[in-house]
Amino acid sequence: MPSPLTLSPHPQPRFVSGLEIYETFYAGSCVKVSLWDAKRNAWDAVWRGEAQPLPSLHTEARLFTPELESREYATQHVRLDLRIFAHPTRAESAAQIDAVRVLGVRTAEETLGTAPKRHAAGRAPGPQVPAGPRYRRAEEHARLAETEVAMEREAHQREVAGLRSYIDRLRGHGAELQAELDLAKEALAAGK
Repeated sequence: MPSPLTLSPHPQPRFVSGLEIYETFYAGSCVKVSLWDAKRNAWDAVWRGEAQPLPSLHTEARLFTPELESREYATQHVRLDLRIFAHPTRAESAAQIDAVRVLGVRTAEETLGTAPKRHAAGRAPGPQVPAGPRYRRAEEHARLAETEVAMEREAHQREVAGLRSYIDRLRGHGAELQAELDLAKEALAAGK
């Protein structure tokens, strides 16, 4: 049975567009990603997959980015369901996640501080027709929001490149340690 891991990454709700899960031990254990839907008061699965208990994933780190189904609501809570594998040489079970990055944005109005004011009580309902100057300001705010999203996307790409570089350095360090271990084993075998 999967073990849940619940995250509350943001103080304010976000429209979640993606996740980056940095798995460092027993990668491949994530089987489901869910978002908290406050209106339904329930978890909503946005990605499902099979556990990947491959031997190489037991010792290699990876940056896992599942393709999430889009949702029309903002949330503060993300849940990962993990299938924990038995370790091949130890009695315990294990899975290790070092970091989870939640990608998403608030609405353009919230981001720019231009959320529309609430109507006064008693005002007739109906669509609001934008006036000329207000409409132009709204277009300008939309362009600014698009620019902000593009900048966040570029920052995200730089961060992913940095994480991949870090993973490569870890792999190199692991290879060095393995070589030292092999030399020590040879020295012990020669000494017998």
